[in-house]
Amino acid sequence: MNENELIEELEKLGVSNKSYSLNGEFKVDAYIINKVYGKCEFYYIDEKGRKEDKRYFISKNEAYKYLLDKFKFESKYPGKLFSE
Repeated sequence: MNENELIEELEKLGVSNKSYSLNGEFKVDAYIINKVYGKCEFYYIDEKGRKEDKRYFISKNEAYKYLLDKFKFESKYPGKLFSE
């Protein structure tokens, strides 16, 4: 899965682009994917700026799939991560 495919799938789910960053851009209350030392770092930044659910993936493809699965699960419980 590449970045464009991921974005398309997230749009289908109704996920707000404020809820994630695919290039390491710092966003509060969002999931972040960041390339660090040849690996992909994944984490959630809470409203106080703390990193949670930190994980590492070998490739962006794996990180993208994880993020998509996370939003698919959360789509069962709509809230602020989704467009209105």
